[in-house]
Amino acid sequence: MLVLVAALVLLALDASRTGTYKIIIYGFSALAVVMYAGAGRLIASRVPRNAIGWLLCLVGLSLAATMLTEQYALRGLVAAPGSLPAARLAGWLSQVTFALTFAPLFFLALLFPDGRLPSPRWRPVFWAMFAVTAGWEAQNCRPARPSSAGSPISSRSQRPPTPTRWECSRGMAGSAASC
Repeated sequence: MLVLVAALVLLALDASRTGTYKIIIYGFSALAVVMYAGAGRLIASRVPRNAIGWLLCLVGLSLAATMLTEQYALRGLVAAPGSLPAARLAGWLSQVTFALTFAPLFFLALLFPDGRLPSPRWRPVFWAMFAVTAGWEAQNCRPARPSSAGSPISSRSQRPPTPTRWECSRGMAGSAASC
């Protein structure tokens, strides 16, 4: 919950530079963090061996981390440039944590309701889902290709470079500060 509070504090500091639509998205996202983390905590505390509770906690934590890193990057790169260290790295991390927010949801569907696979025959499906998730994450962060700086077609040339020189797909709200 501290991660969520920090993200909301940064959002409040930058409210004048943040659009109404983005503030609404963050409101719903904060509600989702509380619901996922709360349900996960309840399940994990009562049945610690059930993977569902831990996966729900992971979804809540990664969504809160996505919100925090995106707002941190926005503050450090756009709202108050140079005021926060490692703001570009935070923008890159927001993309990574965004992908990790939705990956556990696929596993939740497969492991529901008792946290175990329905039968041993589902193991290949589980590992295939794991491979797809790993591929999805690898697709989100790949080495950047050089592009012409003035190309009107390429939107990636308009964004600031990431600290690792990797390009990432758009994140939760697609801020200009993120990679």
